[in-house]
Amino acid sequence: MADGRPSKRRRSARTKPAAAPAAAASTAPGPPLRGNEYLDHFTAQHAAFPPDMARLLDPELPGGEARRAELIGLIDGEAALKYAWAVPDERALRVLAHHGPIVEVGCGRGYWARLLRDRGVDVVAFDHKLPPKKQRWTALKKGGPEVLAAHSSRALLLCYPEDFEDSDESMAARCLRHYTGDTVIHVGELLGEGCCLPSPWGRTTDAEFQVELNTTFHKVLQVPLPSWPCSRDSLTVWKRTTTLITGEGMFAHVPAEERLAVGEGVAAPSLAHLLGT
Repeated sequence: MADGRPSKRRRSARTKPAAAPAAAASTAPGPPLRGNEYLDHFTAQHAAFPPDMARLLDPELPGGEARRAELIGLIDGEAALKYAWAVPDERALRVLAHHGPIVEVGCGRGYWARLLRDRGVDVVAFDHKLPPKKQRWTALKKGGPEVLAAHSSRALLLCYPEDFEDSDESMAARCLRHYTGDTVIHVGELLGEGCCLPSPWGRTTDAEFQVELNTTFHKVLQVPLPSWPCSRDSLTVWKRTTTLITGEGMFAHVPAEERLAVGEGVAAPSLAHLLGT
């Protein structure tokens, strides 16, 4: 990967995880972690990056491929395996806490679940392939999409759920088929937001899931997350859409209070001047 992390792209397998720190050895919720050490680690890494790290993917990067290799070498490629693929910050955790209780499927080592539990959120976290107990950040349960039938009262959290390691079928899409609740929270990249080509869907979930998500739910909130080079992660909240079927066709009903506001418009910095009155 250009950002130093192991591949997390459609139809790709996870790399064997590195050992978790001693602080994560307990499988019980345990005492609160000292802050958010993944975010602290991320922040320290980014503060140490040289200015030209912002041009990592620029074809005209001064120094060419030799310099690009040097920049990649500055990135901690093991952090995603030790903690999680996406970096949680306090705003994201606050959004999740607001929508609790939570059920997470594809929780990995449970770092996000641990931070939520530290903040008093009721979370049940599942993964079909649990890591060894000494590598878990908190108590986890074995299970996949099929467990969601029993958790319709909880908001569904999907944080970089796909790896396509055991099957070509989208695990996240299966989650939508089993989940009958009203709220889905997606963490990672969505259509048009990733950097890894040729797929436009990002490296979190594939087309099957994202089309179904946009067909069955509507987005009510999106906040950016701290992102490693080559990633553009965000947390999005989705509410189930009710439909109207008439002789004219099928229509989505989105209440006014659940419609995303664009205010004066949205523009890249290079075109922001066009939004002025």
